[in-house]
Amino acid sequence: MSKDENLHMIFYRNIVSAALDIAPDATMQAITKEVIGFEMPGATMAGFRRSSMMIAKAGIYDQRLHYDGVIMPVLRHWRVLDRTDFGPEGEQAREQLAQRRRHEVDPEPGLPSHRRIRASEVDRLLLAQPGPP
Repeated sequence: MSKDENLHMIFYRNIVSAALDIAPDATMQAITKEVIGFEMPGATMAGFRRSSMMIAKAGIYDQRLHYDGVIMPVLRHWRVLDRTDFGPEGEQAREQLAQRRRHEVDPEPGLPSHRRIRASEVDRLLLAQPGPP
């Protein structure tokens, strides 16, 4: 299954690479929209938030790991920060993405780099939300 997922990722990564070469501004706007608006599949399911908090608290998967392991590798592959072929719209989208990245990586000075949400906040959310029915 994971091999199939990796092939899908490579296929779409290559499609976006070509799109950046053909229409850099429109593609950068689309990338920014997707990264900023991304929600994990299942985010609307009952109990998802509680489960995701438990997974984050255990250090298995959280926003930081998603950003470092999924988003940043493809942005580096596409050379998003190094490209010089963006017009005003592409530059604006790239800057919007960079601002979002700065917030995601260090939302509060002093937080441990591997955590986006304080453990006390996770505990509060877990206690406040009922488990799955």
